[in-house]
Amino acid sequence: TNTLSRTQNNKQKKTDNPLFMNADDRFFWNKVISESFLSSRLADWILPVIRGSVQICTIILQKRSFVFVLISRRSRYRAGTRYQTRGVDTSGHVANFIETEQLLVVNGEWASYVETRGSIPLLWGQSGYKYTPIPRLNPDKELNKKLFILHFEQQTSIYKSQIIVNLLDQRGIEAELSQAFKEHATMVADLNIRYTEFDFHNETKGGRFDNVYRLVEQLKPLLNDTMYFQINKKGDVVCEQTGVIRTNCLDCLDRTNLVQSFFAYYTLILQLKKFGFSIEEKVPVLEKIFKEGIE
Repeated sequence: TNTLSRTQNNKQKKTDNPLFMNADDRFFWNKVISESFLSSRLADWILPVIRGSVQICTIILQKRSFVFVLISRRSRYRAGTRYQTRGVDTSGHVANFIETEQLLVVNGEWASYVETRGSIPLLWGQSGYKYTPIPRLNPDKELNKKLFILHFEQQTSIYKSQIIVNLLDQRGIEAELSQAFKEHATMVADLNIRYTEFDFHNETKGGRFDNVYRLVEQLKPLLNDTMYFQINKKGDVVCEQTGVIRTNCLDCLDRTNLVQSFFAYYTLILQLKKFGFSIEEKVPVLEKIFKEGIE
């Protein structure tokens, strides 16, 4: 349930708490059914379980090997199915919130890069039986503002700065929701929150997905500034990640998947260079994994 960074922080506390006591509550999916173990004084038997994905592979590059790990953790809050569960709830939790962590293990040293995704943190929904129901925004401006601020207060307390990447269409049925998102991000005027628009469908029409590199180029200064988390063989912290990219489209699925992979790939190249690999921006064996997935 924890990133490498949170795990490291827990180690530094040097507590003898059972494993579940250090679990991230957002991703502790079996928490409710584990309560009976507590009442029976069987705390040591509780094993926190995530809902998500874990992929691990060993990659050989330049006659050196390293372990590549990809973990996605879905929040148990505001859970629900596509179309039926959208936006933010009164506790600041958003639908389809997922924390994705990319891990590298090179000669006993660890590096971690974290990104997040989640539904637009406003009160909105979709109803009906059309293939693409029209998104409807709740007209209560004050409540929307309150919950928007609450959501990002929670996010900045966990991940520090937020780099918002909004992939919604700027025209058509997504335009109103996209504009509302932009207005709220601008209205908050928080230095820890940066907002960027990238009309994915328009920018990549005709299958020009490489155009996403333009977005990466635009955000390079922020990517280089927020960095990633790394510890050496002794367990000492080498560098820390000071912010995350928070990507969204309407469903936080296909468009978000592709764009997140571009940011992750850019950071992976930075990490490998830091570990002493002499590589260019494009490495065929790595590009194959990012395009086709881990086999």
